[in-house]
Amino acid sequence: MFRKLLFIALLISFSGVSYAQGVGDEVWDEAATVTAGFQTVSDEVWDETAVRRVLHTFAYGGQISESTIEKLANMSPEKAIKKILTFKKSNRIISKPVKSDTAKLWKKTDGTLRDLGGFWSSDDPDNDVPEDRRYKYPVDEYYVRVADLWLRTAVSRGLNPVRQKLGLWETNYHMTVNLNSSVNYQQILTYYDDIMNSLGNSKHPYHQTLTVAATSAAVAQQYGHRKNYCIKGECECNEDFAREYHQLFFGILGNYDPVYHEEVTIKNTAKALTHMSVEQIPGIGYVDYVFFGTKYHYPGELDILYSLNTGQNALERIETLSQVAIYHEESRQNLPVLIVQGLADDQLSETDIAEIREAWDSMAEKNLLAFLQAYAISTQFHDPSRVKYLNSIDRFTLINNQLIHNNAEIERYNLTRYLSEDQAAPFYPTHDVFGGQTGTEAANSVDVFLHHYSIATEHNYEFLHVADGTWRKDWTSVIATKSTKQYLVDKVGEFLWNRFIGDGLKNYGTLERTYVNSLLATGEDFAYNVDPDDLDRFFTTEELETDRDFIEKRNAFANQRMTLKGFSDQAHQEANRRIGFAVSFIVGTPYIFAQEGR
Repeated sequence: MFRKLLFIALLISFSGVSYAQGVGDEVWDEAATVTAGFQTVSDEVWDETAVRRVLHTFAYGGQISESTIEKLANMSPEKAIKKILTFKKSNRIISKPVKSDTAKLWKKTDGTLRDLGGFWSSDDPDNDVPEDRRYKYPVDEYYVRVADLWLRTAVSRGLNPVRQKLGLWETNYHMTVNLNSSVNYQQILTYYDDIMNSLGNSKHPYHQTLTVAATSAAVAQQYGHRKNYCIKGECECNEDFAREYHQLFFGILGNYDPVYHEEVTIKNTAKALTHMSVEQIPGIGYVDYVFFGTKYHYPGELDILYSLNTGQNALERIETLSQVAIYHEESRQNLPVLIVQGLADDQLSETDIAEIREAWDSMAEKNLLAFLQAYAISTQFHDPSRVKYLNSIDRFTLINNQLIHNNAEIERYNLTRYLSEDQAAPFYPTHDVFGGQTGTEAANSVDVFLHHYSIATEHNYEFLHVADGTWRKDWTSVIATKSTKQYLVDKVGEFLWNRFIGDGLKNYGTLERTYVNSLLATGEDFAYNVDPDDLDRFFTTEELETDRDFIEKRNAFANQRMTLKGFSDQAHQEANRRIGFAVSFIVGTPYIFAQEGR
């Protein structure tokens, strides 16, 4: 009954709308100065909704308390963003541990996927992964379940969801490698960890991170230039990565001089990549590091991007070339736009693009963190015209982060529910080196929407499961008593909408509020509460706001208090179950598919 009426309600609510439009330590230390030249929003615009907007875009919503969101909103945007956006292994301001989290992951591990996997598969007494689930996380064997490992890392409290968001984008969209090609699991782990360690080093300009990626075993395996050799002055080379190094990594397409780019820059870059060997060990496979040889490396100067490139081996040459490439005219024009489009905005205007380029140019040394910090508090990011569509991984990771209240709960939820949505899985990009499923593709796909909707309705067990012999779901651990006025239904509904949608209630209209409040108050949808014999009935906003009987019923539901504290276990768990119904409704709406600027 609930499922059928919910679908009808959604059709009415969103008619005419296209889905593709549209208690650990809190270390409040200072981070790098925000220097990139965007126009910063005013203190009036920088409110709790603005904080949520940043968290939803760059941190899968974070694992953060309402009081901390309020505290960040009361700071200046410049001060707050340095605490929200970091690339450190741990950010316990936005990923707050709870007392039941036995492992202090920021102390137990170095924050890398490899070290986290080693810990979660171990018999360490603080390991809160159930023994029968630890099989998913070993990293010292040839086969590694990297998707499972990344997914747990992204939702684990005490780490840094911003780090995982950027790590996935860099390795699955910007500088993509693919486990469906010849790249192996150990190479993927090293690739991801090396990139994020470089980004986490505040002394590293961005071109150094791109150098780390370009000289990795994973990339050499993906593109095949590990077989590039210069023998007797002749280059036995393929030019695949020579081309994509410029195009995908730096945004240099060759439009500046197409003939020179193809005949000189690309061919000479292939020569610069010679003698990058990746050893194959019998019975084990290819190693996860590159040997930079000199014997079969091209000697002498190479003309690349109108500069003379020298070096004793490929590593030295790429280190030098990356410094040139990031300041090349096309890179300065395209790379910052690629970054913003990839992470935050699918509908950039010409004015937006000009501002992005100007901000990038304002940095004498290109620093990705400083650029993103400045962008995240900019008038452009918080403009109503900004729209970012969520791909399947982003959408479900956001939902999981807001649904899971502590690390011990993680294994109770299926983190891979989206895997049948266009084969969207970490490190298996659907477009190979051109990246994984995009948010626009997900938003435009009827199959993706129907699969997602089915999970939110027909298969919403995980939202409703609130207790077993050893475990109790407890929404009071995240729902504040004061802000919800002692768990008033109407205020609990607003809290849940903001938690999962993060739009400051902009799209929480009369119809949405009516259904959420009905579910919270009774566990049944509004149609059932109006007339259980007419379950096919649907409602318009107008009649909900004008019909006296409907208004009276809506007010009665809104003003009811939930039995979340001080009641019997049975009553408490029934309240948690009703919250599960409300959450499944909220995440079943098309609003979960996109984020807006304001």
